Amino acid sequence: MQRPVWWQDEDVADFRALCLWALNQFERQRESDRARPLRRTLSAVNFPSLYDYLSAERREFLWQCMLEVSPGLFVLSNQKSLPDTPPDQPFTISFSEGAEARLRQWLDRPVVSAELSAWQKAVRDWENSPDWRELEGELPWADLGYSPEVVLAALSALADLPESTRLTWRQLSAQLFAGDSKYLDRPLRQRWLLAKFPVLNTCIVPRPILCSAHLVARAQTVLIIENQDSFLHLKSYAQRLRAHLVYSHGFTGAAERIRERPIVDFSYSGDFSQRDDFETHWFNASSRSLHMTFWGDLDYSGLAILSALRLRFPELEAWRPGYSPMLAEIRAGRGHRPDDAGKENQVCSFSASGCAYTDNELIPALARHGRFVDQEAVTHELLDLPLIDDAGDDYA
Repeated sequence: MQRPVWWQDEDVADFRALCLWALNQFERQRESDRARPLRRTLSAVNFPSLYDYLSAERREFLWQCMLEVSPGLFVLSNQKSLPDTPPDQPFTISFSEGAEARLRQWLDRPVVSAELSAWQKAVRDWENSPDWRELEGELPWADLGYSPEVVLAALSALADLPESTRLTWRQLSAQLFAGDSKYLDRPLRQRWLLAKFPVLNTCIVPRPILCSAHLVARAQTVLIIENQDSFLHLKSYAQRLRAHLVYSHGFTGAAERIRERPIVDFSYSGDFSQRDDFETHWFNASSRSLHMTFWGDLDYSGLAILSALRLRFPELEAWRPGYSPMLAEIRAGRGHRPDDAGKENQVCSFSASGCAYTDNELIPALARHGRFVDQEAVTHELLDLPLIDDAGDDYA
């Protein structure tokens, strides 16, 4: 129900006061009180304009306004509506179930959660230095279950953090919030803290990106693989593929830093003698000594990883031998629907990846057929490529 056109009229001032009283009562109610309707007895004392018999026209206008909104706002107690004419005696009204939402809209007073109210009160009462009043309303710090006092105490500790401190966000969070390492994971919360406490810009160190690399002799390609099971499965065939295999859990968030030597921590298997050559290629943005490829799930999330990796490896392409059998599945009407696998919220988050095979074949197939295929469905027997033997010859 929209705010009535007559809402600001001087002749309905008593009605606005009644609405304000009701909203104040709603905000003070405990949950148990809401089982009973909110009632108010109106009389010449608290609603004088309705009993001003010397101003019949004004009295009639006020009553017609109340009749207009009464079906969704209030009724006579134990009755379904108000009478057509103003009563001469005091009477009791009962506010309807949806009255609070309408009153909030008309009075421009949105809901304030109990958690936010507690936070605001704690900020007002906080006595330590610096002045925490400026924090009020800047972030919903109380939304994860900690009391405002706990949050403010943690923020006070940050004010005294030595510049020599070196911690990850997870370590800092665990130390400040009773061992809870994920409380400060939210990017918005981290940005706010960096702005409020500049010392954190030197104290916070990024978490290393943990990668597994399986190295082979005479490699021609680096194949980055999205999922662990597919990485482990192909390790036995890496030499025949002439490919160094790389896996990292969470490539999506790590892609922007994936070529920074202090950040990336590789764990190696395979031919360790290839480590120096591999790292020279991986950490040197100008190196083109190896062909860079990526293979992941054939869905929008997997292709978003490919797109993000291309910002650091501009030459990187989708690995056709792995995607080809997945593409064939989708074109044949197989694969899974997004809503069957909890992927209904996946969308194409980039306009073009820059990889021709991805942009011209993979993405259009997803859009056309509306199905996805995870890479674990592809075994080495289904890979669309000739395997290479140790002498460099193709297997028949």
